[in-house]
Amino acid sequence: MRGDLQKDETPTRHNVVVWFDLGENAPTTLRSGKSVIIVGDERAESWG
Repeated sequence: MRGDLQKDETPTRHNVVVWFDLGENAPTTLRSGKSVIIVGDERAESWG
């Protein structure tokens, strides 16, 4: 259901691009393995 946290035993990895002030702040506040909430548009890319 939208808005409810869905706990999953298998982590999902996403590459995220952040710009401007958020991009400047991200390296000092985010660490691998930390949970985050991302709001925005998701785009799928295929390689090959």
